[in-house]
Amino acid sequence: MKVNSKAIKAKVEEKAIRLHVLEGLSGYDVGKELGMSSTEVFRILERHKIKRRQRKSVIAQRIKEMYINGYCIGEICSCFGLSKLTVEIILYQNKKSIFE
Repeated sequence: MKVNSKAIKAKVEEKAIRLHVLEGLSGYDVGKELGMSSTEVFRILERHKIKRRQRKSVIAQRIKEMYINGYCIGEICSCFGLSKLTVEIILYQNKKSIFE
C-alpha cells in the first residue's frame, strides 16, 4: 500500500495552523508538538498567509515601565511568567523609548 505524502503533509499543516491560531500555541510549541522546527511551522503559516502572533503591546508597555522603575529582568520574568530571553527581546525592541 502506497502512502499519500501530500495528504499527510496537508493534515500536518492543518494541525499546525489549528494549534497556532485556535489554541494560541507559539511556533516553538507547535513544532515541539508536531516534531518539527519552529522555522517549518512559520513557513507553513506564511504559505497560508497567516500572520505570526505579536507580543501584546500592553504587556510590553508594562515591562518597559517596570524596567524603567528599577525592577530587574528576573523580577519582570516572574511577574509575567515569561522567559529571560522574551523580556530581553521586548526591552531591546523598546530601547529607544527606554533610554531617552
